[in-house]
Amino acid sequence: MDIMIKENGVTFKELEKNIFAWICHVGQEFTKEFLERYDQMLMKQRDKSYYRHKGLRQTTIKTVYGEVTYQRVIYEAMNEDGSKDDEITELKEKID
Repeated sequence: MDIMIKENGVTFKELEKNIFAWICHVGQEFTKEFLERYDQMLMKQRDKSYYRHKGLRQTTIKTVYGEVTYQRVIYEAMNEDGSKDDEITELKEKID
């Protein structure tokens, strides 16, 4: 089998590395899509009187299959007395 693969210009080790890299990339893309969709769901369900939408922030997390960079919503928390809390993200609170 190794001879057959080498005749086509790729060793089994190279094939194995290429498949692993592709699977890691698919995992990163799936995770990015999942986190961004989950964040959008949280945004739609939030208490709008408490959480004020402040925009998006790019964030990177480390996973077993590599770094995943995605966008998440940043909120400003408004207390009943009108004071503001620090900027927060609902997604970070859910996944930590």
